[in-house]
Amino acid sequence: MDSSKVAQGKKDDPADVAKKGFDARMAGKDKVIAASLKSKLEGIAGEVLPETVKANMQARQTRPGSAKRH
Repeated sequence: MDSSKVAQGKKDDPADVAKKGFDARMAGKDKVIAASLKSKLEGIAGEVLPETVKANMQARQTRPGSAKRH
């Protein structure tokens, strides 16, 4: 997994994600999309794309060796 796109990709700051989750829970919300634009777009895609498309995307991102080499 360490050599996959998902492992090597930029991540949202864990403290920001935790704060957004906590604040949403305290406001009575049952879900929230984290900080970055990428996360927001992935969240929207997760709501509208068919399961087969999401599964294929996830498979490509988690395939060992899928991270770009520099």
